[in-house]
Amino acid sequence: MGADYLVITKNIDKERKNGSHKLITKNRYLTSNIGLYYHKGYNANIFLQVGYLLERTNAKGWQRSFEPQIGISRTFIDAPVYKVTDAGQVKKIRAAGDFYLAPAFSFGFGKDFSVKHPNNPLKLFTKVTVFMNYPYNNFIYARGIIEAGAAYKFSNLLSHSVKVKNKKR
Repeated sequence: MGADYLVITKNIDKERKNGSHKLITKNRYLTSNIGLYYHKGYNANIFLQVGYLLERTNAKGWQRSFEPQIGISRTFIDAPVYKVTDAGQVKKIRAAGDFYLAPAFSFGFGKDFSVKHPNNPLKLFTKVTVFMNYPYNNFIYARGIIEAGAAYKFSNLLSHSVKVKNKKR
């Protein structure tokens, strides 16, 4: 689950050789995401990440995106964990697990329906993400995530000024 905050919009009007125009919009967002996953018998992981989303949309609403992210992750082992004290007593450790640095990057594509129909603030997308934990046994642990989702644009939730650039090429 996440939230995007639009920072910059670039509208590009390219003239083709045949005289027609190709309209492209490039948006830049600050993003925040919180997520979790559970591997039965291994661990559960909750993570919080922030990122910078680079999104390109054509005149028909088709999009592609790239997003580098940085965050923190906390794992919880899915089994009882015990520790032997210096006195030789065995004690159960509650909420056993670790904190990790959690960088990631994702590539996505989708369809923004509000481009052709302004009253439809829905966007459908799919993303492929490489999610990492560091240090993981003194190395980097990477795994792939495939995400399919929907986004809804709340028009009056956060009103702010966006830097808009218009270009003709």
